Amino acid sequence: MKKNVFLGRGRIRRRDYNLAKLILLIISMWANLLHAEIVFLLLYWISISLSVMRCHDLGNSGWWIFMPFYSIVLIFFDSEKGTNKYGPNPKGIDGKSETELGQEYDLNGNYEQAKKYYYEAAYIGNSQAQYELALYYKNGIAGKQSYSEAEYWFKKSAERGYVPAQIYLGYYYYKGEYVERNYINAFYWWKKAAKRGDAEASYNLSVCYKNGEGVEQNNHKAQQWYDRAVKSGCDEKMIKEIEKKINILK
Repeated sequence: MKKNVFLGRGRIRRRDYNLAKLILLIISMWANLLHAEIVFLLLYWISISLSVMRCHDLGNSGWWIFMPFYSIVLIFFDSEKGTNKYGPNPKGIDGKSETELGQEYDLNGNYEQAKKYYYEAAYIGNSQAQYELALYYKNGIAGKQSYSEAEYWFKKSAERGYVPAQIYLGYYYYKGEYVERNYINAFYWWKKAAKRGDAEASYNLSVCYKNGEGVEQNNHKAQQWYDRAVKSGCDEKMIKEIEKKINILK
């Protein structure tokens, strides 16, 4: 971002553009009082670069800044959705915009486009998109099935604290079909999710403690996690579904 401000590369969202322009205006007023011509030149260069980046954000060439009244467009018009030829959507620096597009295409059955946007969002760190992309690789949707890629993206998502990924990764290791079975890893990821109040993960921890899987067998802690699971909303129906998952996976 800092480098792009001086080179006019990439995109800048409307909010950041307007804030940056306001800051430049304040600094220029200060520079005017000090008669600092060099500072004026630097501010002018940065202002032009920001305007070029804002043009890019709208999907247009930087030369559009010379169009009459186009500065008004830069101030008020929203970003072009998704990734364009100038880069990813700056509003999606957490991947949100790309993730939403991926979900839209997924619902419409356009899985190739959905995977494309999930990948773009996952690459810049959106945990939900990383989880969705992992499912695509695991199930071989819109491309070759790859359990190693699925594990990689499940991990990325889980490491960023996305609870569904932590739970799924726990089952991934508990099952041991696509990766080497590892109860310790399964326990580790379920505990991460359980600490955030997830009922399913809490119940899974109670099973691990009861059976001594991935942790030393401890009936007292098994009961504690079971009680916590119930308190978090784990009812009989959920318990049956979880036990069905565990029994099938084993």
